[in-house]
Order: sequence, then structure tokens, then C-alpha cells
Amino acid sequence: MRIALFFGLIALAVADHGGSGLGSMTKKRVTPTATKDLYLTLENEAHYPNENTLRVCTQKILSVSEQVVSGTNYLYHVRGCVVDDAENAAKGCSCDGKDIAEYEIKTYVQSWTGTYKVNSVSKLSSHSSTEL
Repeated sequence: MRIALFFGLIALAVADHGGSGLGSMTKKRVTPTATKDLYLTLENEAHYPNENTLRVCTQKILSVSEQVVSGTNYLYHVRGCVVDDAENAAKGCSCDGKDIAEYEIKTYVQSWTGTYKVNSVSKLSSHSSTEL
């Protein structure tokens, strides 16, 4: 009986994961949790690997993919602008007068331990105006 229950729970976990295989990167809806995790990660200078990593003021999250590991790896596709420090990348930041572009931001979050890391930020494309 316990073995049947165990395999039943595994089947539910795989089905709930979209059948894409455990541990794979899966595109998801942009949820309040994913949004909160992005801003909590971007707003703290200590979360960046080095001073050369771009700091981006995110104006819009275009898409997000997640990979559940010991925490969550996120791959965000966002629209925003480069800012001079992490404090200016916090929620509600401004891109007034700055060039708007699309960026890919990779992060790692383990919220229950307070672990937030920016793994990389890459510019994808530019827009011709400063308007969103």
C-alpha cells in the first residue's frame, strides 16, 4: 500500500510539473511570486556576481521560465533600461530619458533561506525610442 501511495505521489508531481521532466526549464505565467522574486533579487547589490554585471530597471516582464532545483532558477525576458546601481533597479524604478531594450536575466532564488542571486544579465535588443 505504501509503495502504491509513493508512486502515486510521484505521478502527481510529474503531472503537476507539466510532464516536461523534473528539473527542466519550463515556461510559466508571470506570477506575483516570480515578479516579487525578480525585484528582491535585482534591488540588492550583494546579489550580483560582480560590478560588470548590468543593473536593469525592469519596466515589464515579458516572459519567465522556471527550473526547480534546490530553489528556483528563473530565466526572465524583460523590457527596461540599464541603471547605475541595484537600488535603482528596485520595483517602481524609472527609465525616464533612458534607452529601452530587452534583456535576459537569469537568477537563482531560495526564498526560505533568503538566498537571491543574479547569475547573468544579457541585452537582447534595443528599441528606437525611450518609450515603453
